[in-house]
Amino acid sequence: MQVPLKQLDQFYYDPTAPIGRGSYGTVYLAFHQQEKETKAALKMIPLASIADDDYAYNLLMREIDVLRQLKGDHVVSLLNVKRTVNNLYIFMEYCDGGDLETKMKAGHVFTEDEACSIVKQIAHVFVTLDQQEDIMSSRENKMTLMHRDIKPANVMFHQGQVKLADFGFAKIIDDVDKAIRMEHTPLGTPSYTSPQILDFQDYSVKCDVWSSGVLLYELLFGAYPWEGYSPYEIYKNIKARPLTFPKTIDNHTKDLLTGMLKFDEADRLSWKEVFDHPALNQSFIL
Repeated sequence: MQVPLKQLDQFYYDPTAPIGRGSYGTVYLAFHQQEKETKAALKMIPLASIADDDYAYNLLMREIDVLRQLKGDHVVSLLNVKRTVNNLYIFMEYCDGGDLETKMKAGHVFTEDEACSIVKQIAHVFVTLDQQEDIMSSRENKMTLMHRDIKPANVMFHQGQVKLADFGFAKIIDDVDKAIRMEHTPLGTPSYTSPQILDFQDYSVKCDVWSSGVLLYELLFGAYPWEGYSPYEIYKNIKARPLTFPKTIDNHTKDLLTGMLKFDEADRLSWKEVFDHPALNQSFIL
């Protein structure tokens, strides 16, 4: 017996066939009523699951707020948000290529060109935000984005292009505060987290450059540049051990990694410097 599809606004989905599950919600593939080729990733979150969890609720509201303001070729777009008596529904752009973590766990070996292309497209998100004055600006000051949780699970693929996802930990700050180290509650995944956050120090937008540098290193060498059994041990190893390269890579790529993984933020590359770096300026990228 065929289960009837459920309709929500202009989309239909099969409630018995989820394509993903998270801590608080379930994701379904939804199809547009008239435009059958138009797909969406529909995240259904029971309101009861977050009713007494302020942390989860605040993260969810932050992600929705950030995504409403973001536009770009390499960002998973927010299509719509709908609330019913029992559930919150978030319609997101559907990414047909899955996520980077799944590809890595499946044993996909990335070439140096592929790894650099992925980082180039991540850098493109942050560089192009500076050109979106109508989106990322307030009445008085320009706005800047910190993602704060860049890792393989949050790097999606759609039609061959990278799409950055999961802005639950993101923070939008005024440009006037960008040069001031921003102290916040430590968030993110320790292996990709900058040493400033690991050590409860103030930090800036360059925390995302560090995370992307760790990601690039992992894609190239199949391991983290520094490991540890706890965030504090990872921090100690970062501080004590110099960056090493387990195999030969292009000198430009080595220089890029060295610049992205500088311990001190003042010495670390900016997003613009990453985007314009010779290692990411080859014809195969974008």
